[in-house]
Amino acid sequence: MSIEPATRLTQRHIAIAATALCITSLALFWPGTAMYDTVAQYRQVLSGVYDDWHPPAMARVWALLASFGPGATPMLVLQLVTYWLGLGLIAATLARAGRSRSAVAILAIGVLPPFLGWQGVVLKDAQLVGALLAAVGIIGWWRLARRPLPGAMWIPVALLLAYAVLVRANAVFIVVPLLVTLAPRPKHLLAKLVVGLIAVVIVLGVAPVVNHKMLRAQHSGVESTQALYDIAGIAARAHSSD
Repeated sequence: MSIEPATRLTQRHIAIAATALCITSLALFWPGTAMYDTVAQYRQVLSGVYDDWHPPAMARVWALLASFGPGATPMLVLQLVTYWLGLGLIAATLARAGRSRSAVAILAIGVLPPFLGWQGVVLKDAQLVGALLAAVGIIGWWRLARRPLPGAMWIPVALLLAYAVLVRANAVFIVVPLLVTLAPRPKHLLAKLVVGLIAVVIVLGVAPVVNHKMLRAQHSGVESTQALYDIAGIAARAHSSD
C-alpha cells in the first residue's frame, strides 16, 4: 500500500489558497479603479440609455449588479472572483492529478503583476479575462478528469462564454477558437479550422443583433470611426503638404 507524502497539495489546499488570493486581491484593489472607457459605460448605467460605442453587455451586467455596491466595486468583485475561480479550478484539477508543482505554478502566474495588476482595473478586457478563465476552469475540472461536463454546468459555461464574446467587439477571435479547441468534436484539425471560421462569421453576424435588439443599445456610429480617422489623417497630411 502506497503512502502519499504529507506535503502533497490537495484540492482543499488549492481552494483555500485561491480563496485567500481572491480576498487579498479584493482588499488590494478595493473599491476598484475605472478607466476612461469604463466611466463612459458607467454613465450609461446611471442614465439607463445604452449605445454600442462600447459593447453594451458590460453596462447591462453592471446595471444588474449596481444594487450590490456603488461605482466600480461590483464589477471589480465580478472580474476578480471569476479570475481566481478559473485559476483555482485549473490548479485544483492539477493537484487532484498529483501535479502539485504545476498547481502552484498556476496560482503563481495569477499573482504576476502584468496579469493581476490589470485585473484590478475595471475594464472590459479584465471582464473578458475573468469570464474566459472561469469557463475554462469549469470545463477543465471535468474534462481533465476524462469526464463529460454535467448538463447543469453548461448553463454557467454558456453564460460566461456569451458574456466574454459580447464584452469586446473583437473577443470573437479568441472565444470561438478557444471553444472549438476545447470541444471534443470535430477531432481533425482541418475540420476544427473550418468549424471555427464558420462560427466566427456567425458570431460576427449575430452579435450586432444581440446588442441592438436584446440589449437595446442605440447605434453610435462606432463602426465608421476608423474610416473617419483615416480620412481626417489624409486630409491633414494633404493640407500640410500644400
